Amino acid sequence: MEGFDILLIQNLIAVDSFQRTFGHQLPDGNYELTAAWQAGLTNGAILGEMIGLALNGVLADRYGFKKTMIGGLVATTLFIFIPFFATNIIKLLVGLIVMGIPWGIFQTLTTTYAAEVCPTNLRPYLTTYVNLCWVIGQFLASAVLLGTESRSDEWAYRIPYALQWVWPVPLIVGIAFAPESPWWLVRQGKIEEASDVLKRLANPGTLTSSIDEALAQIKITDDFEKSINEGTSYLDCFKGDDLRRTEIVCVTWLVQSAAGSTFFGYSTYFYRAAGLASRDAFSLSLGQYAIGGVGTVLAWALMGRFGRRTLHLSGLCIASLLGSSSTSQSLTLLADVPPHARNRQLRPAPSLQQRQPLGHRKPSSRLYFHLPKHRRAYNLLPRSRDPLNAASAKERGVGPQRVQHQLHRVQHIDDATAQCQRLGLGRESGILLGWVDCAVLDLGFLSPS
Repeated sequence: MEGFDILLIQNLIAVDSFQRTFGHQLPDGNYELTAAWQAGLTNGAILGEMIGLALNGVLADRYGFKKTMIGGLVATTLFIFIPFFATNIIKLLVGLIVMGIPWGIFQTLTTTYAAEVCPTNLRPYLTTYVNLCWVIGQFLASAVLLGTESRSDEWAYRIPYALQWVWPVPLIVGIAFAPESPWWLVRQGKIEEASDVLKRLANPGTLTSSIDEALAQIKITDDFEKSINEGTSYLDCFKGDDLRRTEIVCVTWLVQSAAGSTFFGYSTYFYRAAGLASRDAFSLSLGQYAIGGVGTVLAWALMGRFGRRTLHLSGLCIASLLGSSSTSQSLTLLADVPPHARNRQLRPAPSLQQRQPLGHRKPSSRLYFHLPKHRRAYNLLPRSRDPLNAASAKERGVGPQRVQHQLHRVQHIDDATAQCQRLGLGRESGILLGWVDCAVLDLGFLSPS
C-alpha cells in the first residue's frame, strides 16, 4: 500500500492534467511544476513518514502491533480525502504530510511483526517479502497511471488517489483476525495470551512441551533485554559497541536512498523530459517495476546460498558499474562541446508534429543547438571519430543502416538536451537522459518517435 501511494506522488507530476491544476504556465504554453514544488511534495511526505517512524515505537509498545496497524489504516482512510479534494498545491502538500504519518508507521511495524511471528528459518524470506509487496504496489500504481494518463480532466489524478481507499478496509478485516505478536504479549506480562498465540501459530499436532519451550525462550530473552536496558537512554546508542550497531543499521537503510531509489521514483517524469511519449514513459516504468519483482524472487533463491550481506554488496557493485558506464558515455559526449556553448539557453524542443521526418533530413555530422539570437553548430565528436562522417563511415565499412541509427541517436540526444534546458535541469541532465533514451531504443523496447 505504501509503495502504491509513494509512487503516485513522484509520477503524477508527469501527468498533464496534474501539471495544469497544480503547476504554472511556461512561455511556450505548457504547464510544469517547479523543481522546488516537486521536491517539496516528496519531502513533505517524507517529513510525515519521519513523524510516523518516531510515533511507531511508542504506539506499538503501548497498544500492540494489531491496534497500531488498524489505527494507521483508519487514519489513512481519512487523510486520503485531503489530496483527493485538493484544489491547490498548498492543500495537496498538507495532505501528503499527514498521509506520510501512517506510511512511516507501516514501514517498520510490518517488518518487525513479520520477524516476531514467523519461524526463525523463514524470517529472512518473509521480511524480504515486505520489499516484494512494495514492488507490487509500485507496479500497480504504474499500471493505474498508464490507464489514466490519456485523460485530460481532473480525474486523471483523482482516480489514482481514490483507488487508495481500496486497500484499508480488506487490510483492517484481515488484521483483525491475525494473531498479536507473542513477544509483545510477553513484554506486557500477558503470558497466557502469548501461549494461546503460539498454539495458533504452531502446526497442528505440535507437542505442548515444544510450545512451552518457545514461550520460555521468549521470556528469557525479554528478561535479558530488560536487564541490559535498565538505566539506559537513546544516547547509549552512540557509545561503545552500540555505536557500531547504530552505524551499521543507519548505513544499511541509507544505502537504499543513496543508491538512487529516490530518483527511481521519478523515472516516468525523466523519460518524458527525455522526449518519450507519455504512454511509452509509463509503459517503461511499468516494466522496470516488474523487473524489480523478479529481482526480489531471485533474492529468495540466492539468499540461502550467498547470504544477505553478500547479495547486498554485490547488488551495489553491479548498480555502480552500470551507473558509471552510463555516466562516462554522457561525460565523453559532453567533453567535446565547447565550454562557451554549454550554458546557453535553448529553445523549446519541437513537438512530434513539428518534427521533420528523419528520412527527409539532410544527413549531418553536427548536433545543432538553437541559440536565442543566432544558430551555430558544434561537433560533439572529433571528425576522425564522427560516426556520421560519410567518408569516415565508408572507410570503416559502415553501412547506411548504421548511419541512420546514429542519426536517430543524435536526434534523441538533441531533443532531450533542449527539453531539459527549457525545464531548467541543465545541459548535462539532457545529455544523460538522451543516452538513456538511446539505450532503450537500442534494446528494442520502443520504436523511435
